[in-house]
Amino acid sequence: MGLNKPSGNMYPGFWTWNGIAGCLFNCTYCYLHDKRLNFDSTPRLVEARFKDNLSKHGAINIFVGSSGDAWGDNIPSEWISRVLEYCKRFRQNTYLFQTKNPQRFRPFINDLPTNTILAATIETDWNGYSYSEAPSPRFRQVAFNEVRLRSEGHYKTMLSIEPIIWFTGQFGAFLLEMDADIYSIGADSQHSGLKEPSPDCVAALIKELRQAKKEVRLKNNLKRLLKDKSQFIETMTEIKTDILPKQLRFL
Repeated sequence: MGLNKPSGNMYPGFWTWNGIAGCLFNCTYCYLHDKRLNFDSTPRLVEARFKDNLSKHGAINIFVGSSGDAWGDNIPSEWISRVLEYCKRFRQNTYLFQTKNPQRFRPFINDLPTNTILAATIETDWNGYSYSEAPSPRFRQVAFNEVRLRSEGHYKTMLSIEPIIWFTGQFGAFLLEMDADIYSIGADSQHSGLKEPSPDCVAALIKELRQAKKEVRLKNNLKRLLKDKSQFIETMTEIKTDILPKQLRFL
């Protein structure tokens, strides 16, 4: 399908569009591994998507690349350029680009649509896991910081801490060092057998980020981990269904 309506547990209020599909990071928790989807993980440029009208629903938020990681090192630069140029044709939209390989943002930092949110996935600060073939958390942190500084505040930044995995006592400081505008936290929806943090650790992390005056968004799937931490579950009901306002302007 082309431009897909917001659905599932991705980001409420965000449409999805995939000019590039597939990924070789082989994350064990990825929903695309569900055999019922019969998904081909081979990275590819989806030519049919470049006929989609991304403006037919007015100004909307679009997550570009929800069916893979369009910023892997194995993705040809010309594919990425093609996606960015196509998005810029529909300049009224806000585009979310998310990756586990934020260093790939660097050569394209001046080619992004005006209304862009740059995001990186950071599940933990511990490098000892073997759940993915993506770059290590520390590598992502360094690359994300460099990209954020190079962007000179022209774009919003976000960290997706999903699925949150057991972390060390320094995880809050690790995340705050990246100084993102938004922190989105969620749990493993696929029940993949990941080593998960305790409710107390999750609650302490949320508190630490909020005390630092950061905007923290809690995904509904996090309720399973918070359990009896009712003070945080109650705050989740106060958050609008959109992870971000319907339309953002970063001019």
